[in-house]
Amino acid sequence: MLHISLTRLAVRNIPRNIDSKALKALAREATVGFAKDVKSGLREPLSKEELHRSTEDMKEADKLRKAKGKGIIKQAKVVFEGKEGSKVDEKSGAGRSRGYGFIEYYSHRSALMGLRWLNGHAVAGPDKKKKRLIVEFAIENAQVVKRRQEKEEKSRNHDDEGARHQKRPASNRRDSSKLNSNSQKGMKRKRSESTGQGKLNQIPTPNPGKANDEKPEKDNQIAKRNRIIAKKRMMRKNRK
Repeated sequence: MLHISLTRLAVRNIPRNIDSKALKALAREATVGFAKDVKSGLREPLSKEELHRSTEDMKEADKLRKAKGKGIIKQAKVVFEGKEGSKVDEKSGAGRSRGYGFIEYYSHRSALMGLRWLNGHAVAGPDKKKKRLIVEFAIENAQVVKRRQEKEEKSRNHDDEGARHQKRPASNRRDSSKLNSNSQKGMKRKRSESTGQGKLNQIPTPNPGKANDEKPEKDNQIAKRNRIIAKKRMMRKNRK
């Protein structure tokens, strides 16, 4: 299912020398330029309907952005291709610009300001010949957007957990670390004591009862042997 994004812009006719970093700078300049044009009377300001045309998710994202001190641009990307014409990562340095890209703002208000200033804006190319940008709201796949939002939500929750951990008082962190170290030492001590006790238990100890039982048994064996010898002697005498 396709729908028009309220915060993501599709930008075409980008000069080949413009990369993602330069596009992001242009997107930032666009909102400032739009505000200056409105102030000087060159442009009409955004209407009340346009200012209120934001979803709850956008408002929440904008609040989080302000709380974290981030800029108004979430992402700016120029699409690059390799020698075979397939998409390649810009960071690889092995491709060249396809001449189009995307800009994503945190709020619909900023996206509208950026679109109106950037659309038709002339940008100098590598040969100093100016090209006018063609900008419109991007058409997106709803499933792709949902996956992206879920990923952002997980990342946001992870960042919040890290922030809560950092906000814990230093004394509490020290106490917990001491408790962990003491418990580990206690476990090591118990382990060493248990192994030492085990070795002590392995030392043979004399058993007086066992010695007493062995003595009469030995006497019986001697007496039995003596009776056998005497019997054999009597048999020899009778033969004579």
